[in-house]
Amino acid sequence: MRLGWIPDENLEKPALQAEETPEGSLAALCSAPTAALPKFQQDRAVFLAGLGMQGDFHANQTMNYGYYKRLYGQPENWRQVLITDTAIYAHLHDQGIDLPYGSTNENIVLDGLTTKNLQIGQRIRIGEVVLEVSERRSPCSTLDKYHPGLKDAMLSYHNGEKIRDGGVLARVICGGELRLGDSAQILNYG
Repeated sequence: MRLGWIPDENLEKPALQAEETPEGSLAALCSAPTAALPKFQQDRAVFLAGLGMQGDFHANQTMNYGYYKRLYGQPENWRQVLITDTAIYAHLHDQGIDLPYGSTNENIVLDGLTTKNLQIGQRIRIGEVVLEVSERRSPCSTLDKYHPGLKDAMLSYHNGEKIRDGGVLARVICGGELRLGDSAQILNYG
């Protein structure tokens, strides 16, 4: 053994560079014209800048649903698109809950990327569409109306702290058409 040699696994890894940004793919696209669950899967969809997913209930320039309308009047819609990932569905499966994509009200399901660590302001490119994270999503009791216990099933624990892992909400910065399997990349990572 050479003096000063350190095995690779003991070296501190440098921060990821822009060209090393993690990549994933689009596993599901889901929409519904009403607020009812579930949303329905489709092979392709058009996303409109400043609005959301064409044909989806949440695609609007202003908030079009209860709580936020009561709280803010007609605020700008920063909740245009809900993004989750396959790890959330794997977590539900581990708890004995097997539901199709769209069951937690999401529009986009990513594979190979996790939404758990995304921060407000980060941007994600999926195919030609660019989305900006605007809010962490905390699952609400509406999920329990669709499947009893679903809201609490979306809880996870980290260092003994309860975390609601419901994905992230985003606005559409650059619109375009998405198809299943399109590549996904976090643009401003770390």
